Amino acid sequence: MPGRYRKQNLPCCGYEVDDVSSIYQKDAVPEPGDFSICLNCGSWLRFTEDAATLRTIEVSDWLELDDDNRNHMSRITKEIHKRGLLRKGGVDAN
Repeated sequence: MPGRYRKQNLPCCGYEVDDVSSIYQKDAVPEPGDFSICLNCGSWLRFTEDAATLRTIEVSDWLELDDDNRNHMSRITKEIHKRGLLRKGGVDAN
């Protein structure tokens, strides 16, 4: 099934994505400035001003997150790191 989003390679690890999802709301559409996490490497990302691409976050972005969101994202990243990297199509690389 084709994704709902413009295909791109993430700046953090080059992983190809063509879809996005939200842990809070089904069928959510990203808005400029929304945060995201790479499901391949666990890097923290942020949607650009046009919400069409993702960029790696900067210190100023990190400081905008409240403690709850920062802790939640940290837990997700920790689990991704425990699992290891994915290959194209979501197949375990290990």
